[in-house]
Amino acid sequence: MNKLLTTTFYATLAVIISSSVVLADGLVFDPENYPVNTEVVAASNSANTNSYSPTGIYASKPSSPTKVLNDTTSATTRENNNMQKALFELDSSQADVRNQLIDARAKYTEIDNQYKLIKQQRKLQHKTVKEGEKRMKQIEKIKENIRKNMQIQ
Repeated sequence: MNKLLTTTFYATLAVIISSSVVLADGLVFDPENYPVNTEVVAASNSANTNSYSPTGIYASKPSSPTKVLNDTTSATTRENNNMQKALFELDSSQADVRNQLIDARAKYTEIDNQYKLIKQQRKLQHKTVKEGEKRMKQIEKIKENIRKNMQIQ
């Protein structure tokens, strides 16, 4: 009994520890809560302007224009912009799917028309084959009648 309780305790503890990672919501560092310091970004970019070349000579990289980040938009504005961008992307993907659907319908209609044409041709060919078989049977009957008449006489 004691061994069963100990095993159950350790199993429950393992489940709780493993599920605690799943239940954690939120980041330790949330970038939206911290202001962007453009001086630190500019200083780190200027410190990396020289690079070591394989020949042993330091060569300076061409200076690229640094972006100055101004976080003047609020979180709701950014969220609205993101939603509008998502809606635009959904609209464009919907238009793409609609175009694919139109192409698929056109192809289906073409194949359906070909199927109907082939079905009609098959029907006519079947009728022609039946008529030919019927003529063959008639000719065979005529030949048999002629043979019977020749044997009687």
